[in-house]
This record gives sequence, C-alpha cells and structure tokens, in this order.
Amino acid sequence: MSPSGTLGPRALLRRLRQVMAEPGEGQERLDRIANVIAENMVAEVCSIYLRRGERMLELLSLIHISEPTRLRRIS
Repeated sequence: MSPSGTLGPRALLRRLRQVMAEPGEGQERLDRIANVIAENMVAEVCSIYLRRGERMLELLSLIHISEPTRLRRIS
C-alpha cells in the first residue's frame, strides 16, 4: 500500500479478483467491489453501471448512500 492508503494497480486488481472469488450473491459481490474501489480511490461514492444495448445504462451498485440503489437511465 502507498502512504495514502491506496493500493497500487496490481494489488487493486488482485483484491478485486479475491472479491469476485468469494462466496455470495452477485449483488453482494458488486457492492463489495464498489466499496473496494471507493476506498482505494478515497472517494465518498462509487457506482458500477452495466451497458444494455446501444443507449441503456443500468446502475447496478452505488456505494455510500443509505443503501445500494438500482435504476435504469438512458444516456
């Protein structure tokens, strides 16, 4: 870890692979991944979107609000 508490790129990818290999439902793992990324970037919010089709983005995980949120938006 660097002095600021963030992981280097390889260590972050290794941690993300570990989270993906852990047991649990898909949504739980997505939320953990968003949390790992937010902590590494020292961010208050982290979102994971899935692109569906040409113009649809689906918000799959949003960390650091009252609870993870799921909604659809056209971009």
